[in-house]
Amino acid sequence: MKIEQVSYAQAYEEMHEEMYAHYDEVPFGPYDMHLDLDHESYMLAEDEGYARFYLIHDEGKAIGYLSVLASPMIQHKGELQAVTDAFYVAPDYRKGGVFGKLLEFVEQDLKACGIRFLSVGISPLHDDRTRQFLDHVGYCTTEIHYTKEL
Repeated sequence: MKIEQVSYAQAYEEMHEEMYAHYDEVPFGPYDMHLDLDHESYMLAEDEGYARFYLIHDEGKAIGYLSVLASPMIQHKGELQAVTDAFYVAPDYRKGGVFGKLLEFVEQDLKACGIRFLSVGISPLHDDRTRQFLDHVGYCTTEIHYTKEL
């Protein structure tokens, strides 16, 4: 398997169908929203150094992606953090450590960029295996976010 940091354009080109399928699988809460990617904002964030995109391939085929958005930690001067924007692994690859390999690569890349913390957001619809895995590899719950439509 090959993992690499790529441009948004490449990530979208290789995984756009999976991005939409993933959103159907794990929607934004109970809200009637459909995935409508803001390509210009992603590319601007990438150009400004605030967004990074990663793909994992098996035999030349993209089988997963992870994207992060980075920012300064305003309450902790001088510290940088990244938050997952989205991540996905094809169903046939969800066992066997594929997500772990992708996440480890992302962590190393972000650390090399001077980012100290990575927050991985998961939907309440993710199964307990995702939570257990994140606990196992050193993540801890720092906040729980609630959303309300205004």
